[in-house]
Amino acid sequence: MTGQDVIDRKRDAYKQTQTRIKQIGAQTYNTFTKDERLVVQFGMFPHDKMIAADKALKAEMEIIGVEEDARDLSRWLTVAIMDAANAGPQKMVV
Repeated sequence: MTGQDVIDRKRDAYKQTQTRIKQIGAQTYNTFTKDERLVVQFGMFPHDKMIAADKALKAEMEIIGVEEDARDLSRWLTVAIMDAANAGPQKMVV
């Protein structure tokens, strides 16, 4: 296995991880009520749903063997939810 093969494999794994995080972010955003979506527009997130989504994401990443820092996973999930909010009619204000 060449160095390029290793780089390609890691790049593919990273892209798959990012895709899955975006899916989980969109799924999580779809569970938000109208009021929760309103506060997301201002950069705030419903605590209980975020904690549940964060735990589920970290558990899934652990199962499939993704070795990322837990803080990075949480940050990526938050960005994915913001992207989901911006994809709909209720864009973020901040």
